[in-house]
Amino acid sequence: MKARLDSEEMDPLLKLVGLRYADAFVRDDIEQSDYKNRDVALPKYGMLVHEQYTMYSHLLLLAQLTKSAPKVRLFMDQDPGMRTAAISAFGERVKARAADVFFVRVAKDANAYQKRNAVAAAQKARLHVMTKYGLPDERAAAVQIMKQQLKKAVKITRWNDRWVLRPWPIAAEPSKYVCWLTDDGDYDEDHVARLHLLATLHPIDRFFMQTRRRVSRAERAVVSVRQQRRMWNGYGAYNPRSCNGISRFTGRITTTVLPERTARPPPCGSGSQRVCRSRRRCLTSDKSRSKP
Repeated sequence: MKARLDSEEMDPLLKLVGLRYADAFVRDDIEQSDYKNRDVALPKYGMLVHEQYTMYSHLLLLAQLTKSAPKVRLFMDQDPGMRTAAISAFGERVKARAADVFFVRVAKDANAYQKRNAVAAAQKARLHVMTKYGLPDERAAAVQIMKQQLKKAVKITRWNDRWVLRPWPIAAEPSKYVCWLTDDGDYDEDHVARLHLLATLHPIDRFFMQTRRRVSRAERAVVSVRQQRRMWNGYGAYNPRSCNGISRFTGRITTTVLPERTARPPPCGSGSQRVCRSRRRCLTSDKSRSKP
């Protein structure tokens, strides 16, 4: 089914997907999204790395780190630059059917009532499908519903990207559309349905939330309907460079201290660096570090 953005019956979230495509088509370079206007400008101090360089380098590093993984599934925000970077970095593995790339679009403006109702309605639909088809559990029912949704996929743009509504919402993602960018048509219907059910952005959103909660300068002010984003965060940094060191320290804590709950400790860094993996204290010493 080909989508029309001016259709009143179209899902509002799907309209946002189409508007994102329209915004990309009017760019001089479709991969460049860091355009400048009166609200977005170059920094007065230091330098700013182009967004394309950051995306390509990140995906190339990710491809190197996951080269021993038998399968790689990439779930990304809808952005042409990320699409090109991912397919460029994982191109050979995509051809070998060892990697797949997905766009995921999530409704993030839903209130608590809408989230609760979406989860309840989806659970009711799964129970109905279990009864109708005699399926053993909700997972099998979700696969069956996903196969039905795949037949209702909406094609958008000249690339014929097929967007599908994922039928298993959670409170953090009450409504979600998924687009499989590397579909060669060589997977069976059940396999395709299970792949779409895996699509989510919740883990990375949760990591960002934890970082903002632990670092006051990165925390976002609480937004209410009446405020309409008219707020000022008193803990915000006037100079973005001050967040650099704090964010690096937060990353070190996340990768060394928090994994202590697992049975296997994380790999150590350099031999001269020791990290105390204690909940109450974290002591780091590096004798080889040069003085500023």
